[in-house]
Amino acid sequence: MHKKYFSDIPWQYCHFHYLQNLWNHIEVKDGNLHKKLSKIVKDLYILSVSKTTKVYFEGLGKKSIRDIFHEMELQLRAILKARTKKFEHLRGVEVFGRLTSLVEEMRAALVGEDENRRIVKIMKRTLNILHEGLHSTQEQYGTCISLNSQFQQIRKDLGNEEGKKEEKMQNLDACFKTIWEKVKNLHNKKEISQLRSFLPQMDTPKSKILQEWVRLYHSYRPGLFAYYDFPIPAKTNSPMEQAFGQEKASLIKQAGRKKVGGQIRIQGENRLKQIYAGPAEIKEIISRMGPDYRKDELREGLLKLSKQTKEETMMWRNRVFKNGGILKVLKKGK
Repeated sequence: MHKKYFSDIPWQYCHFHYLQNLWNHIEVKDGNLHKKLSKIVKDLYILSVSKTTKVYFEGLGKKSIRDIFHEMELQLRAILKARTKKFEHLRGVEVFGRLTSLVEEMRAALVGEDENRRIVKIMKRTLNILHEGLHSTQEQYGTCISLNSQFQQIRKDLGNEEGKKEEKMQNLDACFKTIWEKVKNLHNKKEISQLRSFLPQMDTPKSKILQEWVRLYHSYRPGLFAYYDFPIPAKTNSPMEQAFGQEKASLIKQAGRKKVGGQIRIQGENRLKQIYAGPAEIKEIISRMGPDYRKDELREGLLKLSKQTKEETMMWRNRVFKNGGILKVLKKGK
């Protein structure tokens, strides 16, 4: 269509969508890693046993297992609540790192503990299961780390504006030539022309993904650097898509709120006042309270709001406990 009817119109391939096609293969594999780690954690005895199941604990009597390990359960569930940020970080890799740190913390905390205590026995069993789970997913974690490292280098080289067009092309040509030399002759592919596109899948070998990256680069190459010849620099159509997003947000704002009920309930307009109101407005609000205003009542109200927020956001993603959960559990019954 372009060659026949619109040959005089400048064109290019979007950098964002090119990088997205590379990234999707990492994201799918990392998502599967996160799924495996989530299953390992959620199947742990201290998380899956019935809340009504009680056993005898030294110094405590017959207690619910879930109650005894409550702090650790909160810590483990919070660890799983990670999110992938496109082109920046991966949730499976993040959770693997968090669990690795937790295993080290558990191992250190158990040093010198009485191995005859039921709490210690259950915790050691939990530690062993987590250790085995990390070992079983180590290879997949390494693949995600390796692919992401190579992706970030490609992204950096593609986004570098200091060099000239020819220099950038030479650098990326050399990068993908090196990749091709490593995966050439694998999966019965001896020539780049033999490579065929395929959808991202969780079990695709790293070498095959790299072959797809090579194919993508040579497919996109004719249009990746065309923006150098444009009257204005435009590597992507992202600004246009952002404008569409702003219009969409404006429509949602006019039509009604979208999934913010919980935030409004927890934070409230007074919390927003604390964030956005200036000193002058705060003084004006306090002055309007009149002679009945008391600092101790205001302080008590703020403490109450802080406590409510802490309780209701206990399981939110950014509330990852460190050290406290393990040590609190081990102290029980001593």
